[in-house]
Amino acid sequence: MEALAAVSLSSNILQFVELSAKLVRTANELRHDASTSENKDHAAIAEHLETIANGVKASAQEIEGASAAVSPEEKALLPVAEGCSALAQDLLRQLKACGVGAQQADKRFNRAKRTLRCMWNKREIDEINTRLQYFRSELGLHMTYGIKQAQAQSHASQASANDIGVLRDSMQALRVKSDANAAEILRSVAEVRVENSRFHAQATQAPPAALGCEASLQHLMRSLFDEYEERFLEGVEKRFRGAARLEMATARASLLQDPRGKPKLELQLETYRILDNDHEVWSVIKSGDITTLRTMLSQRLVSPSDRGKRGKRYFRFGDNALFMAFQPYVYFQANGSAIFHFLRSLPQASMEVFWDNSSATFRHNMSYDKGYADVFDALVQRIGGVGLGQRPEIPVGAAALNMALELPKTRSQGSMGMASSPEESVLYRGYYVSERLAAKLRFLEHVISTGITAKPDCIFDTYMLYTVYEVLPFCGQKDVWDQILEEHGFDPAWAREENERRKRMVTGETSAHEVKVRVDTAEVQQMKRRRAYERED
Repeated sequence: MEALAAVSLSSNILQFVELSAKLVRTANELRHDASTSENKDHAAIAEHLETIANGVKASAQEIEGASAAVSPEEKALLPVAEGCSALAQDLLRQLKACGVGAQQADKRFNRAKRTLRCMWNKREIDEINTRLQYFRSELGLHMTYGIKQAQAQSHASQASANDIGVLRDSMQALRVKSDANAAEILRSVAEVRVENSRFHAQATQAPPAALGCEASLQHLMRSLFDEYEERFLEGVEKRFRGAARLEMATARASLLQDPRGKPKLELQLETYRILDNDHEVWSVIKSGDITTLRTMLSQRLVSPSDRGKRGKRYFRFGDNALFMAFQPYVYFQANGSAIFHFLRSLPQASMEVFWDNSSATFRHNMSYDKGYADVFDALVQRIGGVGLGQRPEIPVGAAALNMALELPKTRSQGSMGMASSPEESVLYRGYYVSERLAAKLRFLEHVISTGITAKPDCIFDTYMLYTVYEVLPFCGQKDVWDQILEEHGFDPAWAREENERRKRMVTGETSAHEVKVRVDTAEVQQMKRRRAYERED
């Protein structure tokens, strides 16, 4: 027991000596500069870490305040920076308590107190230092990761820029190639159009009349044949008179008849749809709603060939805004020109659309301005020239009927005479009429001439229960009509007999079909004067 007590005592004495020596050593260090070398290292590390942590924290706060989209790495770094800064502050406080910092009064009691406090808090300071080292490693790792990520983004951006440049060059090359292909297609289309135009011109031109004569020469030779035929036959012996008559007939046939032969007849049916009286299109046209009408036509709800119960096309229904386009002052109206060109642009519109309406404003008022004759020609070319075999529907019947109605009315009013007067000073086919009436009649003749040129047998078409040939003679204008026929190469006597023959050939009509007898104009381009019968002895 005594030995153990001695050892214990010796140990206690040794511990006291060691503690005293450490206290003395620490007191000496504190006496010189108020801090130990270990604590100075700790203070330097803490101050450095605090500086780095505050810088990282300030940078993260700037990023967070400048943009709402903060990366997850930056959000995770904020707690690390805040913890690191707090630990650094705690370590500095502990070190200051141990005398690390400014020089203090050199009192032995104070030095002893700081020495005991420094030795007492050493373990806590070491733990704080260890944690600071950990935070420092975390901060360094984050900075290294940020630098590498920035480098990767820079490389990716450069690669994307290169890819965009390559894509831009490819698109430019494709654009150049596309423009070249488009130009080649346009050239090909232009060549096709030129070839089609040449083919159309060759296919539609009239064949040369090798054995025939022009209309003016035929008219002269017919008069000579009529005048000298009987005189010639009187000088021939009776037994040779038959042969002479046959030779005269052969000469007449070779010189005065069309060398391309007799016209071929064909029956053609015109089919159309009859709309009910309560159809929507009637109210649309009556209100003049051009936009709705255009929509109905484009959606094929209605067609320009549709008709009402009485056979009228809906373009002729009533007196509304549609017909404003047909006035001579159309170009002075806000919407008249647009309506006119819209109707003209319809590819399937018949020429009757532009003429035969109930108010008749277009065909009457259009004659006051000579420029409208060119508009009519443009309409014929637009609607009739859509392709080979397409025939323009020129309203010859409407023009003839209006001429037939206008002349008797003018005569009954005393506005048409054989002598000139201040009111009737313009000579028209042997009659003096007013300048206004002369302009209207000339324009109606322009329509008739255009129709006969395009389709010679149009004079036999049926219009308003009459053939075109019958309209003018029925109204007492046979002399005017005969002059028009002769100017276009027709023999009035032959035309009268041909008209009667064709009327007998028509087998019937229905409410939805019109039967027309037409000449095959592909073979007969211009009809010459003919006589159906030769006189016999």
